[in-house]
Amino acid sequence: MLERAPDDKVTDPVLPADALLLAAIHGLDVAIAVQDADGRVLAHNEALERLLGLPSAEIVGFRPLELAVLITLVDGSALDPAHLPTAADLAHDPAGNTQTVWLHRRDGERRRVRARAFALAGPPVAGGAVAVLADVTGADGAPDGWSDAEERFRILADNAPVGIFITAPDGTSLYGNRQAEINTGRPWAEIRRLGWTEFVHPDDLDGMSHDIAKAMADDTEWVTEYRLVRPDGSTPWVRSRGRQITSSDGTPLGIIGTVTDITEVHDAYQQLAESERRLQAVIDSAAEGIVSTDADGIITTFNPAAEHIFGHAAARAIGALSFLDLLAPATREQMRGLWNAFLEGAPARVVGAGPREVVGLTADGREVPIEVVITELDARGGRIFTGIIRDLTHHKALTAELEHRATHDDLTGLPNRSLVEAQLDMALAGASRRRSRLAVLSVLLDRVALVSQALGHDAADALLTEAAARLSSTVGDGAVCGRSAHDQFVVVLEDLEGPGDAVEVAQRVIEAINRPFVLAGEEAFAAAFVGIAVSEQGAGTPASLLADAGVAMRRAVESSATRFEIFDPDMRASVEEHRRREVALRYALQRAEFELYYQPVVDLDTQRPIGAEALVRWHRPDHGIVPPDTFIPIAEDSGLIVDLGAWIIDDAFAQLARWWRELGPACPSLSINLSGRQLAHPKLVDSVRGALSVHAVDPALVSFEITESVLLRDVDRAVAVLDELRDLGVSICLDDFGTGYSSLTYLCRFPVDVVKIDRSFVSGDGRVNEPIVTMILGLANTLGLEVVAEGVETEEQAERLRLLGCPKAQGFLFARPAPPADWPVAD
Repeated sequence: MLERAPDDKVTDPVLPADALLLAAIHGLDVAIAVQDADGRVLAHNEALERLLGLPSAEIVGFRPLELAVLITLVDGSALDPAHLPTAADLAHDPAGNTQTVWLHRRDGERRRVRARAFALAGPPVAGGAVAVLADVTGADGAPDGWSDAEERFRILADNAPVGIFITAPDGTSLYGNRQAEINTGRPWAEIRRLGWTEFVHPDDLDGMSHDIAKAMADDTEWVTEYRLVRPDGSTPWVRSRGRQITSSDGTPLGIIGTVTDITEVHDAYQQLAESERRLQAVIDSAAEGIVSTDADGIITTFNPAAEHIFGHAAARAIGALSFLDLLAPATREQMRGLWNAFLEGAPARVVGAGPREVVGLTADGREVPIEVVITELDARGGRIFTGIIRDLTHHKALTAELEHRATHDDLTGLPNRSLVEAQLDMALAGASRRRSRLAVLSVLLDRVALVSQALGHDAADALLTEAAARLSSTVGDGAVCGRSAHDQFVVVLEDLEGPGDAVEVAQRVIEAINRPFVLAGEEAFAAAFVGIAVSEQGAGTPASLLADAGVAMRRAVESSATRFEIFDPDMRASVEEHRRREVALRYALQRAEFELYYQPVVDLDTQRPIGAEALVRWHRPDHGIVPPDTFIPIAEDSGLIVDLGAWIIDDAFAQLARWWRELGPACPSLSINLSGRQLAHPKLVDSVRGALSVHAVDPALVSFEITESVLLRDVDRAVAVLDELRDLGVSICLDDFGTGYSSLTYLCRFPVDVVKIDRSFVSGDGRVNEPIVTMILGLANTLGLEVVAEGVETEEQAERLRLLGCPKAQGFLFARPAPPADWPVAD
């Protein structure tokens, strides 16, 4: 039976009068519902309950749209209440209005329903309707008429992974499947109402419209990509494909197309494009040339560095030149053979074989050294070969420069000692084969230090550079000429007829160096000393010949009037003895082998000793007493004089303290010699100060003797140190006065208290050189200096000096140097 609505839902119930009719309606398989003017169910039969899967209490008083989870049209779009037929529509169509829908029940089951409505015109339900609902779903859940083409399309479209849409010729949306809703994020009803273009990103709308319009005009399929704008603000990328549908007579029926979400693909392409841009940026900015070719060797990539190396523009090289065109002719043919062999399957000797140095060819025909590394890549388009190319021009130039610097002197450009030794070794080998003679010349350039002090280091460098040029010019191109030390040079002469040839070259060298030098606008002079070592038929080694030439050179410096010396075995023996003495001297201090002797300084009027000079003696085991002129130069040359001098000062002060304790006011003053190395040593003044303090010596009794040659080595330094010594209370004595060419010039500048007249003016021929002595005495008296005459050996010399006004003297006449135990104590 038809159920009536509850009293609180229906104010004016309508009940059929004919119970028999109601029973028949109740027994129908089709569902029937009576609705009032507001669309609410007033009455229904049991078939409606079965169709909806709901009891009567949940049906009566509700509108049909409220009785299901969802009601959609067969095209998949949601049922829009605005599109339901009104009472006026039903009145206009007495036969009713038919519509097929999908009804999604609350229990999850989906039913396909064909609905038909009839208007109720008379009272008591004016404006109402009777709805007849037929369930057309098959027994297995598939709709009746499954074989129907429309239904097949519907199932396919609803489950398609791409959006499908159909539009009318005027652009009105006619159909869209579920994926179209997913793509836009909107229901189909909204898409159909607003139109698809409303959801296209504004920046992409013109491009999309242009692509579609052009395809429509050409009657072709379009493919266009653009962004959609979803309600959540996301902008997925989609690719749309479609074309116009026409009837058999060409009448446009609309458009059918698909929409595919390509966001991930687009992002991947963007990342790939970004990677490609980065790769291209790396290629373009790479310092090395990058050249890619196809399997035929035709260039496909040519970066800016490659343009710089080869001088070809990329536009000119790509597609037109082969890699072999970038190589010099000889290299090109070699590489062509290796390339072809590799392509034919031979073992890799170029591709993947590591760096290979070859000769490139620039666009202007210039050959350039390059290093190439070639790799291979199999790509879809075929084999790709890429060469990484480094220009070796600067590298080779730098290598050559470093090699030159390693083997040549930076200042003069001459070969250094290492290269000279290597060249000498080859010369000796040649002399041995040819059974010829060669000579090695060791050349010392004298007075370089003096030029440096007077005119500066730059002037000294200029002197050395000019001297090297003169030396090279003098010995000629056939000789090896090199610089072996700061002021020393080496010359190797080959194929000599005799030692005389070497002597002749040495004399020319000395003459060339003796010519004046113009340095910083000033004229200066230097001198050369040459030592010669001769090798017969390649005898000797580079080291021995250089050493022998050095020995001869030092002998020339010491004693030769000719300024050159030829090495002989006696020189080697002298050098060896010098070495043995130096070794023994180094142990002498440890073994207490030194002793101080003292020579008196007397008052010429009274003949009484008033002072003493401390003189060191070496008691060398198995050699006896070694004289100072034998070992002092060795100590000075080796630097041992510093330690020896410190010992002398300490021991002399200790003796002076003993004399003071023994003699009191009769204690003699004490003079101690200082060498050049001592004067230059930074600890000298501190050492003297410490010794004065330790031995409690009166500094007024102490005098330090210095020769003029020592003072002139570094005038400013000497003056500063002497001032510091005088500040301690000691006096300064200028020894050997009158022998130096600049004595009078510097005498006023140096802080000197005493001068000693050199023995050459007193005892040279047994007579006193009265004019010189008289001049020195007058000068000393004018400057307020004390004077002591050295080398007095006869009574006549002593008397003559006394008459000339010399107050003090020293010499063998009065006493020879002796140990302190033999000091002449006055009565």
